[in-house]
Amino acid sequence: MRRIRMPGGGVMSVQTVCLRWHWEPYRYVRHVDGEPAKPFPDWLADLRRRAVTDAYGDHGGYRPDVALRPVRRGTPGRARRGSYPTMHANTT
Repeated sequence: MRRIRMPGGGVMSVQTVCLRWHWEPYRYVRHVDGEPAKPFPDWLADLRRRAVTDAYGDHGGYRPDVALRPVRRGTPGRARRGSYPTMHANTT
């Protein structure tokens, strides 16, 4: 997990777990500070395609290749999580 520093110097209040791509303000990158993003598992892509198929009857070629999970830490012992299921297709 890492905290994102914004262009104005502020640091986001959430930490982010990134799969396959790291998010930086206004773009996605493969490496941050020399560290690659964690792999994006096939099972997660399959799950997302099935969800789109269930909702729309067809996945239309949807190929998700990134997942971001912001985690906000609250009171000790009571971590609050905000989930934003960010999944983009064909980011390359």
